[in-house]
Amino acid sequence: MRSLVYFDMRVWLSVFGALLVSGSPAVAGVLGNAGSPLKQDLATGTGLASGKGVYGPPSPKTVSTDLANASWQDPPSEVSQVLLDVVRSTSASHPAARAAQAQFRAATSDVSAAQWQRFPTLSTQLSYGNLSQQSQSYSIAPTVTVDMPLWAGGKIDATLNRTRAQQWAAFMALNETLQVLALNVSQTYFDILRLSRRESLLGESIREHEQLVETMERRVRQEVSPFSDLELAQSRLAQIRQEADIMRAQRLASQRFFIELAGNEAFDFTSFPSTPPEVVAYEWSGVENEALAYDPSLRRQSALADVAKAEGDMTKASIFPQVSAQYSHNDLFGSRVGLVVKLQSVGGLSQFSAVESARLRLEGAIDQIAGVQRQVRQQVSNDVIENDAALARLKNSSVAAATAGRIKDSYMRQFISGRRSWLDVMNSLRESVNAQLNEVDAIVSASASAVRIAIRTGAWRPFKDPSSE
Repeated sequence: MRSLVYFDMRVWLSVFGALLVSGSPAVAGVLGNAGSPLKQDLATGTGLASGKGVYGPPSPKTVSTDLANASWQDPPSEVSQVLLDVVRSTSASHPAARAAQAQFRAATSDVSAAQWQRFPTLSTQLSYGNLSQQSQSYSIAPTVTVDMPLWAGGKIDATLNRTRAQQWAAFMALNETLQVLALNVSQTYFDILRLSRRESLLGESIREHEQLVETMERRVRQEVSPFSDLELAQSRLAQIRQEADIMRAQRLASQRFFIELAGNEAFDFTSFPSTPPEVVAYEWSGVENEALAYDPSLRRQSALADVAKAEGDMTKASIFPQVSAQYSHNDLFGSRVGLVVKLQSVGGLSQFSAVESARLRLEGAIDQIAGVQRQVRQQVSNDVIENDAALARLKNSSVAAATAGRIKDSYMRQFISGRRSWLDVMNSLRESVNAQLNEVDAIVSASASAVRIAIRTGAWRPFKDPSSE
C-alpha cells in the first residue's frame, strides 16, 4: 500500500512538472498571464486610487525600461538637437537613473519570486534516534515532505498584489527620476542660452561705452565738455563691466552643472545655438488634467497606496488558518498523503492590532495622493502663468528694444548738435541694452516654460506609452 501511494505521488509530481514546462493554460492562469485576474494594463496604472482594486503592472515584459531605449521621442519645437542628445544621454548614464532602473529590476524579480508561492514546497528533515521498537540501535532517518498550499485566506493573492504594486511604484519612480533629470537638463540649457545671450549683449554695450569714453576724453582735452561728463561715462562703463562679470560667473556655474548632468567633462558648449529658439504660442487648456493623468510621482504614490492595501490584506489573511495538501515519506511511516490545517498566532492578539495599523497606513497613503495632486497642479499652473507672462512681456519688450535703439542713435546726433545733454545719451544707451536684455529673458522664459509643460504633461516623455502597443 505504501509503495502504491508513493508511485501515484511520483506520477502526480511528474504530470505537474510537465504542465509547468509546457506552459499549460491552467498553470499560466496561476502565474498571472494574459488570462489571469491579476492582469493589469501597465499604461493606466489602475489601482486603489482609481477605485478599480487592481494592482500593479502585469509583467515586466509589458514595457521596455532599458535606459538605452529612453528615446524621448516627439520633442517640442523649442528643443534643439543638442538638448535632445543631452537629455537622452543623461537618461541612459546618470547614476540616479541607473539606480532607479536597478530598483525596478529588483521589484520585477520580487514579482517572479512571489508567483512561486502557489507551487509545492519541498523540504527534508533528518531524525536521529531509536526508530524501531525491535532494535536498540540508533540511526539517521530522512523525511521528505512536499507541501502544496490549497487555501491561505487570501495571503498568497495579497502577496502577489503587493509585489505587483511595488513593481508599478518602482517603474513610476524610474519615470519620475528621468522626468526630474530632463527638467534639470532643459532648465540649465535655457539658463545657459539666456546668460550667454545676456553676456553677448553686455559685451556689445561695453564696446559702445568704451567708444563713448574715448569720445568724451577727446572732448575734455579740447575743453568742449566738462570733466564730469567723462566721469559719468567711465562710471557707466564700470557698471556694465560689473554686470558682464556677474553674467559670466553665472554662465560658468550653469555650464558646470550642465556638465555634471551630462556626465561629459569635455562637453563642447560652442554647439549651443547662438540665438534663443523661436517662440511659439500654445493653447494650454486642459494641461492640468493631462499632468494629473501622466505625472509619475502621482502614479507612484497611487501605487504605494496599493501596496498599503495589499499589506492590509496580508495582515487580515494571517489571522486565518492555512490549508495545504501534504505528502511525506520516511522509513518509519512510509508514504503518507493528507490535508494539513495550520494556524499560527504571533504575540497573542497582536495580529488584530496589526490590521488596524494597516488600515491607518492606507488612509495616510491615500491622503498623500491628494497632497501630490495639489503639488502637480501648482507646478503646471506656475509654468502656464510664466509662459503667458513671458509672451506678454515679449510683445512689449520687442517694441521697447527697437524703439530704444532708435532713440539712442537720435540722442547721439542731437548731442553733437547741442540739443541733448550727455546724461540723455548715457541714459538712452542704458535703456537700449536693458530693453534687449528684457527681450532675451522673455524669449527664453517662454521657451523654457513650454518645454517644462511638455515634460510634466507627458507630451515629451522618455518611454513610449505601452497602451499604444
